[in-house]
Amino acid sequence: MLVPSFAVGAGPEDLNLVIWKWGFQRPYRVILIDDERRLSRGSR
Repeated sequence: MLVPSFAVGAGPEDLNLVIWKWGFQRPYRVILIDDERRLSRGSR
């Protein structure tokens, strides 16, 4: 999956490639890690 990059200095054309491998055990999920809270600017 291609998603916008929120890295410092990234522009609108910068993307990240998110890859994953589904396992046979639950829970099946993709976990977002946002240690620097760049994706939650509105809730500061």
